[in-house]
Amino acid sequence: MAVERDVADVFVYAKLSGLCARLWVGERLGTLQGVGTLCDLWVRLFSEPAPRSAGAHLVGLIQRRVEACLLRDCVRAASCYQEPPSLFSALLARYDYLYLKTLSSSESQAEFRVCQPPDLGRFSLFRWEKWPCIEAVTRGSPVSWYNRVPRGDERVLWDLRLDQSYYHALWQTLCSIPEDDRAACSRLVREEVALYAVGWVLRLRMFYGVQKKDAPSELSSNGAIRRCLGTWWKCVLFAWDCSLTERGAWGGWRYERFLNNPVDGVQWEPDLDAFERAGSRFLYCLARTVFHAQLFTPATIVAFFMMKRFEARGICALAECIHAGSARTLPREFLGEAAYV
Repeated sequence: MAVERDVADVFVYAKLSGLCARLWVGERLGTLQGVGTLCDLWVRLFSEPAPRSAGAHLVGLIQRRVEACLLRDCVRAASCYQEPPSLFSALLARYDYLYLKTLSSSESQAEFRVCQPPDLGRFSLFRWEKWPCIEAVTRGSPVSWYNRVPRGDERVLWDLRLDQSYYHALWQTLCSIPEDDRAACSRLVREEVALYAVGWVLRLRMFYGVQKKDAPSELSSNGAIRRCLGTWWKCVLFAWDCSLTERGAWGGWRYERFLNNPVDGVQWEPDLDAFERAGSRFLYCLARTVFHAQLFTPATIVAFFMMKRFEARGICALAECIHAGSARTLPREFLGEAAYV
């Protein structure tokens, strides 16, 4: 039942605090490394018998169940308000966009038709009941241009354009709330946008050979991400210009500590997966600090969302490690080491 804003703020913070105490992160996630099988992991996570599915399929089921729990918790919190904070909708749009990308990249027409869209209730941007007609799903939304399955040569730029729409809307929403509330969570948003942009720059340079002069408009000095980052844009420019073979050239860069160290006898290059894991860990630690310092503000919402996303990523990584036969190979970033904050 929706209640007045002040009462809802207190109730939501108390509710989310309880959920945060039970997050499967750090040492608590480490306790799951002792499970023997994916079925055992399912039982520990969800306290119910595991479905009878093959290993790879069960990994996917675990991932979808974890994400569904994240969305359920966020939607329930939002429903406590008569007028939910606009940041709720802006944050949840991430999953509308994520599922749109995932579903439209289905490998077969049969898989395309049976995929399950996210349950965002009234907070969804899209008309998922119209699936699998993408044009009908996105009609009237901020990304109505996404009206068909992208061709293979379009997918990277379309994904980038979707991501830019998400971050642009999130930043615009943040700018629309009172200044005191905005100040409490602007760093969280800016850090995430900067890490996202740097990740895309490295991906485009390393895997597609794209140079700064050929950068897509979404990652140019005229794009929405540039306007969101302000003076932080210089760390993105640095990622465009810096050497991909000399670790020492990155000295003094804002996110240098997230880069992998050189190995004797091996040509160095950025490890993008390790960089993104380290960035996720950093955002989690920052979000945890903000959550407990900025009570009863929109920062609580942003911080909780980021912590839940980190939990989901860690659980999914563990499921993949178990499927591969070695839960002990779970990357250290998920286990509480190298907090960076």
